[in-house]
Amino acid sequence: MSDTQEDIVRTFMTALETNDQDMAGSYLSEDFTFSGWTPLPLNKKDFLTVIGGIKSGIPGLIFNLHNIDEQKDVVTATMQI
Repeated sequence: MSDTQEDIVRTFMTALETNDQDMAGSYLSEDFTFSGWTPLPLNKKDFLTVIGGIKSGIPGLIFNLHNIDEQKDVVTATMQI
């Protein structure tokens, strides 16, 4: 049985919460770009470095993923950090 898109998102977010850089990185493409609350967009390596630094500084940080909705190949969710 294959994972649903929602399962993949949950597994990725769990990897970020537990600071499992290898697992989280395995879900991101090599051309991944994060843009949002950082001053400049981050590539895969830089994104994982920033998340790792945040988790090192705030080890109990969790993302509280909820309101997950999967429609075809798009998953939306709410995070409350």
